[in-house]
Amino acid sequence: MKPKYTYPQMIKHMKDKGIRFELVSEPDAIQMLATKNYYFKLTSYRKNFHQIDGKYENLDFAYLTDLASIDMQLRRYLLGISLDIEHGIKTRIIDLITKDPEEDGYSVVKDFSTFNQRGYDQTMKYLKRNDYLCQGQFKNVGFRQKEM
Repeated sequence: MKPKYTYPQMIKHMKDKGIRFELVSEPDAIQMLATKNYYFKLTSYRKNFHQIDGKYENLDFAYLTDLASIDMQLRRYLLGISLDIEHGIKTRIIDLITKDPEEDGYSVVKDFSTFNQRGYDQTMKYLKRNDYLCQGQFKNVGFRQKEM
C-alpha cells in the first residue's frame, strides 16, 4: 500500500522522478494541487514522457498541468457532442413512433420490458426514486400494466 503524501512530499516525490519545477514554482504547484487538480491525475500524464534510468527527461510540472487542461477541454467538447447526438437520436425515435400508425407508444415500453427486463426494472426504479418526478403532478409516473 502506498503512503499518503503531504503536498511537500508530493513535490519531492515528483522531483525524485525527474519532474522539474522551472516553469511552475513549487509553491505554485502546491497551490494547483490543493485547488485546481489532484496529484494522481497530474502524475498519470508523466507516462507520456521519456525516461532515462528511471527519471523523466525534460519534464516540467507545467507540461503535466497543460495536459490536464487539454484533457478537460476535450472532455467538455466530447460531452457537448454526445449530448447533441443523444438529443438527435431521441428526436428521430419519437418522430418514427409518431409517424407509425401501428405504434401507440405503449408497445415500445412493453418491448423494452420484454426484451430487457433488467434494464426496464432499473429504469422504473430510477424513475420512482427521482425527486423531480416525485413532486406534484409527476409523482405517479409509470405505465399501468393493463395498458401494456
